[in-house]
Amino acid sequence: MWVVVESEEICGFASIQHRLIRNLFVAPEHQRRGLGRLLLNAMMQEYGPPLFVQTLAAHWRARAFYSKSGFEFFAERPSGFEGLTDAIYRWDGGSPL
Repeated sequence: MWVVVESEEICGFASIQHRLIRNLFVAPEHQRRGLGRLLLNAMMQEYGPPLFVQTLAAHWRARAFYSKSGFEFFAERPSGFEGLTDAIYRWDGGSPL
């Protein structure tokens, strides 16, 4: 698990399990400062390709973030939330755009 702390405040965290990014969260008041990219890059450097991430298909900001970070759309599947769909992305080691 990776944690970003500033002035003794947790600003964000990330975790990975079996090459699947399980969590990548940055508190709203700390977003748009590069902390998500910092966390994602740490996982990419430590684990290398391939990596996978899933997000709600309707979460366009997350999908754009992963696409800009070099992940490619891989598949869709029913979400754990009734009536919703998850989008799965895969990173094979390509550089971000």
